[in-house]
Amino acid sequence: MLIGVPREVAPGETRVAIVPETAGKLVKAGLQVLVETGAGARAHFTDEAYRVAGASIAPDAREVFTKADVVLKVQEPMQSPALGAHEADVIREGAVYVSFLGRDPESEAAKKLKARKVTALSMEMVPRTSRAQKMDALSSMASVAGYKAALMGALRLGKFFPLMMTAAGTIAPSRVLVFGAGTNYALLLISRYREELRRRRPVSILRSAPSTRRIASKTSRRWTGMSLGAVMPRRTLSPRMSTIVISTSSSSSRATGTRS
Repeated sequence: MLIGVPREVAPGETRVAIVPETAGKLVKAGLQVLVETGAGARAHFTDEAYRVAGASIAPDAREVFTKADVVLKVQEPMQSPALGAHEADVIREGAVYVSFLGRDPESEAAKKLKARKVTALSMEMVPRTSRAQKMDALSSMASVAGYKAALMGALRLGKFFPLMMTAAGTIAPSRVLVFGAGTNYALLLISRYREELRRRRPVSILRSAPSTRRIASKTSRRWTGMSLGAVMPRRTLSPRMSTIVISTSSSSSRATGTRS
């Protein structure tokens, strides 16, 4: 069986479906692995690292899609400038496709895969159970997003997060307001946030639930919560609230606001 790993073509996407370590495990299990050249470059994995692990390197995405029995990607299939076609239209008929596909069986990508008689597995649909924890891509990505969220909040705040006591004086810690959101919702917000960043629009994001509205009303009378997935220009926030970013843990997701 041949496992194919094409390079991600979504703007801003730096992830790769499998890393060299995983490729090596698949090869040891008796499978063949074909990786498009440069597939791991944006995640800091070289072609040579994949070769050392036992994988073969394909010169372009078309070879991966047309030869692989199983195609592994991060994002759903989409229009590819390199292919000059939609990725789903190039996948070998009857192959297996695994990636984040969403939950809509009537999406354009799902319909195209069905037309090619492709067996598609959506990572969002993996059961959130103990037995399936190793395949829970939502939680693993939420953990990464949570770590990044704290860095983004600190970057935008313009002052120190922690309490700092030095010989020169004391700097009071920042006050942080956390809003709860489910993992699936947080990933939706993150994708929306990245889309707005690509448009070079300074935005802040939050999810408004009854509990978050109550907290927000106590924190700032001028801060009004928006609906799920809404993008809120920063000028509509309270002047005392510098930013809203997404912060998640392995089991839940949070939108984090930092106050000056």
